[in-house]
Amino acid sequence: EPFRQAAKLLSTMPGISDVSANVVVAEIGIDMSRFPTPGHLLFWACLCPRNDESAGKRRSTRLRRGGVWLKTTLVQAAWAAIKVK
Repeated sequence: EPFRQAAKLLSTMPGISDVSANVVVAEIGIDMSRFPTPGHLLFWACLCPRNDESAGKRRSTRLRRGGVWLKTTLVQAAWAAIKVK
């Protein structure tokens, strides 16, 4: 029951459908206390680019490989959220 309530609450956000909410809850869970800030969650989901610099030169900032389902779902939800008026 707590998972259903969390998914129902998530689906009220713009850009997140019922399926997306279920994927997010399945991948992350409902206990958010292990992520002190939203940045920690994004880093765990491998959505933060690397900040790699050496001798004044910036190296590749491509994203790390991570949870394929979670990353894809969050990116699609972000694209859908910016389309909502």
